[in-house]
Amino acid sequence: MAAPRSERARLLTSTGDDGKDRCDDLERGARVDDGARTTAARRTGWAKTSAVCALVIGAVGACAVAVSIGSTTEADGGRFAQTAALGENRFASGGRTRPVCSREHPGYSAPYVGLYENIGEWPESYLRWDLKCAEKRKGEAELGKLYVPTKNYRRPNQKEINEFMRAWSASFGRAYEVPPNGKKKGIEIKDSSPMVYDFVHVPKAGGTYFTELMIRANDAIGEKHGYPYKLRDAPFSNFVTLPLIDATQQNAHATLDAFKKGQPEQYFSKKGLQEKYDKGQRMFVKGQFGMGMCDAVEAPCMYFTVLRDPVERYLSHYKYSCLAGAEGKAQWTEEWIKLGNCPLDPIEFMTHLGINLDWTVELAPGAKNGDLHRTADVAKQNLDSKCMRYLITEHYADGLQKVTKSFPDFSDAVRRLHLANGNAENKAKKLPPPAQERFDAYMKNATIMKAIRERHALMQGVYDHALKNYEANWNRPIVPC
Repeated sequence: MAAPRSERARLLTSTGDDGKDRCDDLERGARVDDGARTTAARRTGWAKTSAVCALVIGAVGACAVAVSIGSTTEADGGRFAQTAALGENRFASGGRTRPVCSREHPGYSAPYVGLYENIGEWPESYLRWDLKCAEKRKGEAELGKLYVPTKNYRRPNQKEINEFMRAWSASFGRAYEVPPNGKKKGIEIKDSSPMVYDFVHVPKAGGTYFTELMIRANDAIGEKHGYPYKLRDAPFSNFVTLPLIDATQQNAHATLDAFKKGQPEQYFSKKGLQEKYDKGQRMFVKGQFGMGMCDAVEAPCMYFTVLRDPVERYLSHYKYSCLAGAEGKAQWTEEWIKLGNCPLDPIEFMTHLGINLDWTVELAPGAKNGDLHRTADVAKQNLDSKCMRYLITEHYADGLQKVTKSFPDFSDAVRRLHLANGNAENKAKKLPPPAQERFDAYMKNATIMKAIRERHALMQGVYDHALKNYEANWNRPIVPC
């Protein structure tokens, strides 16, 4: 039976020699199922402990929330450093000072910087009531009767996330290996520029910024060469990542099927892709489940990702998802919602995440029986492929320079993103004082920090490998997958 919360708190704050004798009880407490957790209020104060327990609590997976960069980036690249430091605070509006008003639905605007004549009208479910657009039609009596539903999207809860990730990973049969030297495609690559950029999003590592960068690249290319698809056509109208192609839990299967079957033909067939590629058009895929997608694409395709120090990434996730209850408390249980807070300490939250803890599964899904050692080994191999590039959050400015230098399709994107964000500062949302006090106390607790480092040891190995081979990765020839 799990140790009660009061007992768990005493074990973690014990300064006597009996701490080691009680490690088994503490580990059992961390393994308690969500449904069996007590609703007792969480103690908010933790003293620094000298009782360091070796907690080995297995769990695999990767964070499944789309979030912002959440950290200060390296300031060594002029405008690159300035724009890299901008987070998601202005992402939803794209930094617009005036809305892009819908032509078909007066009073409503689109969630995008591009103009309707360039990208086409958005699906109605994406439109938002906007007073600035409504002012243009003040004199019309029918205005008040108009109604366009907003996007009715509910983020999956933790149980749904874990179930999907297990099924998705199992569908590969074995750990997915990116071809080390790329893969010949039916459509030849031109000017080292792929037709499809497949961004495998590791949350809390700077992925929201890279997503916004792709949106600006998509906009710039679309203005010059036309957009490769209409937002209102299926399957795009159901995507939650518009104007980018969806590889999130919501639509990863639909996107994969579309590429595999080449349907709709004008968008996904070899002929359709060839025509678009010849025109200079590009497709940008975004989501946690994009790994393996390039295999189904007939056109030149490349993988991208952004990596962050594993412990720092997890702590950011813990603050964001547990303590702050971000994104509509998506990773809270019904019990915690009623309680009004997430009562878990960082050790317990790791167990709560389950398969969703280990982000290496996103880079190498499919290892038999969830073999994390195999997953980590294949993840390293995949990062070394000539058809994969990665950025490091701690060196984001340098990574942006490498992206724009290596891939002309992004050459105008950083400038556009800089102009859209203006002089905005990336000020992370502060936790309420009680939650911040909890977090600060946890960070001083040797037992908790040791447990986090041990649970992230394999992830740390992948990250260290990426750091070591960072320059070599960008110096490799560009080949398609």
